[in-house]
Amino acid sequence: MKKILSIMCGLLILISSVFNVNVCAKEEIPIAMCLDNNYTLPTIVAMTSMLENVKEGTEYKYYLLVPGDFTQENKQKILSLKEKYKSKQFDKQGMWGAATYYRLRLPSVLSKYDKCIYLDGDTIINKDLSEFFNIDLEDNYLGGVKEFEHGHGSWYNKFLESFGINSSQYINAGVLLMNLKKLRDDRLEDKFKWFVENKGWECTFQDQDIINICCQGKISLLPKRYNCRGKGEDPLIEHCAGFEKPWKDPFMFLAEKWWEYAIKSGFYDKAPAPLEIKKIKKKILEMRDNPKSNAKTIDGGIYIISSKLDSNKCLAIKDGSKNNCANLQLLDRNGTDAQKFKVQYNSDGYYTIKAMCSGKMLDVLGGSKNILQCTKNRILLFCI
Repeated sequence: MKKILSIMCGLLILISSVFNVNVCAKEEIPIAMCLDNNYTLPTIVAMTSMLENVKEGTEYKYYLLVPGDFTQENKQKILSLKEKYKSKQFDKQGMWGAATYYRLRLPSVLSKYDKCIYLDGDTIINKDLSEFFNIDLEDNYLGGVKEFEHGHGSWYNKFLESFGINSSQYINAGVLLMNLKKLRDDRLEDKFKWFVENKGWECTFQDQDIINICCQGKISLLPKRYNCRGKGEDPLIEHCAGFEKPWKDPFMFLAEKWWEYAIKSGFYDKAPAPLEIKKIKKKILEMRDNPKSNAKTIDGGIYIISSKLDSNKCLAIKDGSKNNCANLQLLDRNGTDAQKFKVQYNSDGYYTIKAMCSGKMLDVLGGSKNILQCTKNRILLFCI
């Protein structure tokens, strides 16, 4: 229980801010987010994705809930979005001096609102949030998307069943549409607090478990596009949930999109080199499935392939290997044959690329994450 309380409770600062990116705002949408010093920059990227995709007539009002040790430096980083998006109004409230439960206390913290959106800091917002905000929750406390497959097996399902919850009704709490008025009217905060103090130690997923248990029977299951992890049709909100994060692993799903917004935020200079390789690989596979016409894009010949972000970095066969399945990497330019490739045009509109150090062709084998070199009977055809 102490572990739960240490995570769920503590001194809280509420930063209330309005980013009025439109001259004549018509619809005000309160957005609540919880973060700490370690999650400041990811949260800024999430906010950047929102503000890049807001439509005329929508005004987001941010309520950022942070612990008492949140640094002044990180506050200023968040406030810098005001200038970047030319906010016309900006209010900052002081510290909330009582023990609080972060998102579980939102009904009282945001007492002037009937509804709000809660978002984790590892989300990407692709469109204006008015559609999501205007979903009719009817008499339900919350709207959320079914939890992703967590892989904890039957033991966790039995844990949920012990509280009367079917796992098919269990939602992910990283993206929520909250019926604040209904939560206040039914005094759910008292129920949340009791559960933390008396049953919190039993919960694996902390406040997510508590939300599902205390609100069961009053949760509206929403379509996946409102909290999408992995490929989905027309996702409005995408969620980098789980242990893998794009700021740690540029090869993960959503990394390319996340880094585009990270660069727009102004706190990152450029995407990491592995992400550039991933983009190249993705384009190669797309073009292999959709070949261009027979018109040549480049002439055949021997090329050194440099990074657009850093011309001193170029593609190379690892260690100049002559072996099958040796990896293609991005390394400092050194002028060796390991960094030279013969590009040959084929009449069907494709190209083959041969490593000069080995005479072997580049290929992607099966579901591999690497571009490799292989013997000529396994050739990857490139469309350039």
